Amino acid sequence: CAAIYEPEFLEYLPNGESHVPPFWVEAAGRTQRIGTFDIGPCPWLDLGNIDSYARGVFSSLNGNIRYLAEPLNIPWDTILDGTCVVEKDVTIGSGVKLSNVILLPGTRVEDGSDLASTVAGPGFQIPITFPELEAPPEAGQAILSGSDRSYRRVRDGMLLEYSVTEALIERQIALTQLLRRNGIPVPQVYSHNPSRREVLLQDLGDVSLQTWCRSRSDNEVLKMLTRVLDKLLEFQWTDTGSSPFPEDKPFDKNVLLWESSYFMERCVYRVFGLKEFCEPIADDLNCEFEILADSVAALPRMLMHRDFQSSNVMIHAGKPWFIDFQAAHHGPCFYDAASIIGDPYLSLTKEIRNQLENHYLETVIDRLGMSLVEGRHALLLCGIQRHMQALGAYGFLSSIRGKTEFLEYIAPAFQLLEEEVSSLSKEFPALSKLTGQISTVIQ
Repeated sequence: CAAIYEPEFLEYLPNGESHVPPFWVEAAGRTQRIGTFDIGPCPWLDLGNIDSYARGVFSSLNGNIRYLAEPLNIPWDTILDGTCVVEKDVTIGSGVKLSNVILLPGTRVEDGSDLASTVAGPGFQIPITFPELEAPPEAGQAILSGSDRSYRRVRDGMLLEYSVTEALIERQIALTQLLRRNGIPVPQVYSHNPSRREVLLQDLGDVSLQTWCRSRSDNEVLKMLTRVLDKLLEFQWTDTGSSPFPEDKPFDKNVLLWESSYFMERCVYRVFGLKEFCEPIADDLNCEFEILADSVAALPRMLMHRDFQSSNVMIHAGKPWFIDFQAAHHGPCFYDAASIIGDPYLSLTKEIRNQLENHYLETVIDRLGMSLVEGRHALLLCGIQRHMQALGAYGFLSSIRGKTEFLEYIAPAFQLLEEEVSSLSKEFPALSKLTGQISTVIQ
């Protein structure tokens, strides 16, 4: 509990250390008032010493093993082990190993440091006894997610729980309402409790497109994905009217260059170990990333999902529904199409991918006044961009977030990237050289 006292109450207390409750009774007997105020139902923890503080911090992760504040500043060669909390404004040197640590704002970790079972801050390091943590309560079925958000099924729907650092939730709710008004299949928002950081959503079941495709024939998969692309077109051409969407979040050159650097640092260096290989061709690679970013940014823009993969499409009542579009941007429609057609979670055959590309391009090039050659080139450019981003994400989630289940998707994502780069090898010779070297590492 927390107590607030009037200064007069101190007159009841003796000098030195004492237990306060007996003096409540004495004060009450002298006509003083004592009241209580319910500040539940959230849990309260005793943070009276460094070990109990660490236990409270680690328990607040709700079963996750990493909290890394944005903007992320974790060098590619940092080794993360166990549970790690890295707050804002932390500087980490090269060759650092972190295990079961809490790094407070302003912490500087020197090159080559090996910190374990420690709370560190500006100018201090305090050892802790790493606590035995209880599993989070099973208040509903948890749904796997690559983000910091968590989803679990409750009686009245799907409960989305978001962190205190979440900045997009109000935007997602407003965008959801706009999309529903336009007939786009997205889950209904039943309620939002900002104080508890919870959003209650319509429960669309637990069959994602990724799951659905596993037990279906190629013909069934092709038909369903054709429907998905048709709904995607409706999503992308949604009439946003006077709303700020999607222009408030441009998918511009800065975002695109961030994706390519993410790919290099989180995957090429960290997963494939090719930092030294890349150094002699670094200038050429950076030049090609600039060209790619300029080319993708110059494509016609509309509302884009930005993470349009099969785990973000639910199959409910036999129809596709779109979820997790909180990062929706104003950008090229080809990026979303390349994301789902070349989804590493699905590993579609080349024949199916070709048919899906043809189906999508039939509509898009007419709407945009492009030739078929221009449309295919745009898909290839966006495919390269998307698969670099996906590889960066898989490297980040597996080696930094500790979600090793994403490692299995690195090989299929790279296969798609290699195929696309090979098709444009004359435009991107340095990137082609890099994918060739990655291929030897994977083999």
